[in-house]
Amino acid sequence: MTDLYYRIEDLCHINSITITKMCRDISLSRSVLSEFKAGRTKQLSERNVKLIADYFGVTPEYLLGREELPYFMKSDFSAADIEIINLLPSLSDDDKLILYDTMRELYEKKFITT
Repeated sequence: MTDLYYRIEDLCHINSITITKMCRDISLSRSVLSEFKAGRTKQLSERNVKLIADYFGVTPEYLLGREELPYFMKSDFSAADIEIINLLPSLSDDDKLILYDTMRELYEKKFITT
């Protein structure tokens, strides 16, 4: 699965919606994302990336991995989120990768159903 698909899933989760609902809301066939997730389609069209980005209020560059984070307000984070963020600068790049992998595993166990 690509980073683009993970970013779309994450945005759906953050906004408490399913990918199916997002697709319905923007008149995008659900099969477009199913084929993309399965790897049968290698990329999404520029039009579809823009539709999804506009829907979530992020840039296409964020969805495509050219920007690290969309713009968030501090109020979007809990106290625990901010504590974690404040610890990040003290970690080595290797430690950050371990943390990322661990968080991704936890996320997938909790939120992704196959």
